[in-house]
Amino acid sequence: MLTSYFVLSFSLKDIFIFDFKKKRLSFYFVSLLPLFLYLAVSFFELADFVKVLGIGGVISGGLAGILILLTNIKAKEKGKRNPEFSIPINWLIIGILSLIFLAGIWFELF
Repeated sequence: MLTSYFVLSFSLKDIFIFDFKKKRLSFYFVSLLPLFLYLAVSFFELADFVKVLGIGGVISGGLAGILILLTNIKAKEKGKRNPEFSIPINWLIIGILSLIFLAGIWFELF
């Protein structure tokens, strides 16, 4: 767990430096904010380790699924390459899948 946290924090810090152009602000977001959140959760006994992993997994998985669906839509709209074959966008399926992802996030959090 610790080594994966280090790898992800280094890459997230580089992303924040690229976006914000400020090293100190990116350090605060990557290092101090998670530490304060962990201390708050531990001090007030809001959740245990498994609950925190479940919340993190369902939020990141749900948002990743929704972003993949939205990326597919934008790629079809703004893509300049003429594909060999094309499948039309089915808004009903995209809506149902997005609702499933959002329902999963909702039920895990509340």
